[in-house]
Amino acid sequence: MKYDKKNSTLIAGIAMILMLIHHLFNLKFYETNHVIPILINNYEVDAYLGKFGKICVGIFAFNTGYVFFSKPNFYDTWSKRFKRLFKFLISYWILCILFCLYGYCINEPLPTIANFIKNLFGITTGGNIQVTYAWYVYFYIEIIILYPISHQIFLPKRSVKQDIFIFIILSLLLEGIFLILDPVTSFNKIPLVRLSEFYPTVIIGSLAAKHNLLSKFYNCYIYKQLYIVVVLIIIITYYPITKSIGFTLSFGIYTLLLIPALLKILDNTPKKLKNYIEPIGIYSMNMWFISSIFETPNNSLQWIAYLPQYTPFVLLWNILLLLPPAYLLSKLQNQILKHISL
Repeated sequence: MKYDKKNSTLIAGIAMILMLIHHLFNLKFYETNHVIPILINNYEVDAYLGKFGKICVGIFAFNTGYVFFSKPNFYDTWSKRFKRLFKFLISYWILCILFCLYGYCINEPLPTIANFIKNLFGITTGGNIQVTYAWYVYFYIEIIILYPISHQIFLPKRSVKQDIFIFIILSLLLEGIFLILDPVTSFNKIPLVRLSEFYPTVIIGSLAAKHNLLSKFYNCYIYKQLYIVVVLIIIITYYPITKSIGFTLSFGIYTLLLIPALLKILDNTPKKLKNYIEPIGIYSMNMWFISSIFETPNNSLQWIAYLPQYTPFVLLWNILLLLPPAYLLSKLQNQILKHISL
């Protein structure tokens, strides 16, 4: 099994679907009709899957860490790192401007100049017409800046056990930061809290590339024969475990365990269905940010997101709503980037 661009794109597509489930059904703004009237850990199925859907962030973080270690030539100089970061920011800034134009046209509350500038870097994400999920922008800036440190820590040849020990120590330190900062309200703690939550998963992605962990899980008996059971166990145990033993460490481990099982499922997925999943992965970042349009201060378009009412149809409807503008935005971004010398 090779975790190449094709496979990682398909996994990103599944992550985007999980993200929509997380945003649509974890904090439901409208009551949808529950198709399966059973409970998982005292939550209705769609509400519980909404909580589980947060693992989508872990998959994106894992993929980033995996590329960090498997293709170090992409990031081995500050010039290359800032070039990639600047392309990412330019693409995101185009969307920011479009959001403000949309807000102006329909009289949504516009951000102040200061808040707009902060939203350009993901530091503030709410209160006005802003890209609500832009916190990932700041997180990406942080992990690009921290790349040389983490790479040097885990670059030397060590056994898996030694690297896991170092990883656990770092995760516990970040978990401590998270526990200290989480109750604090006197300053904008989001950048540090997000880093402490999700950076260990970036490191796990790098360790998976270094020690070929995905293939080892993928080829073991349990994943070969019982991959559906593995996915069900992960889904059922995810929320109570991450709540009870510490999110920072357990979140990354769950991500690592989930991805090989998803790869097994993809192996047994019809090619036609994979052809539908792939573009969702290709345009996942734009779909993620554009979905903020349903969570503006006045919630002007939110009713559209829940129009079909029934849970599975709401999910499919949102994919169909978000994919075309994400594709068109990508074309616009590429055209603009062509005219910017980097």
